[in-house]
Amino acid sequence: MGLMVGGAVLLIPALVILLQAAVNGLAPAGIAAGWAGLIVGWVTLLMGLALLAIGVSRLKAGRLVPTETIERLRHYAAVATRRMRNDDGNSERAA
Repeated sequence: MGLMVGGAVLLIPALVILLQAAVNGLAPAGIAAGWAGLIVGWVTLLMGLALLAIGVSRLKAGRLVPTETIERLRHYAAVATRRMRNDDGNSERAA
């Protein structure tokens, strides 16, 4: 877990460095540094918003319900109820 956190922490500055390199890469195209920063910033913002929208659309309340677990618990309850009943169908516990 610690290695994953460490990796995630290092990915953030790496992304910043790559974005700065993209800004500097637009300079040979004749774009001023300020405009290059705005272009890269807006493109990055739009990509982030698109990823966020896709993630939110995939995160639906129905997917958060553990339907398989609920079905297994219902099955176990039915099995336990059947075992508790004796041969006459009474709900008395067998000693």
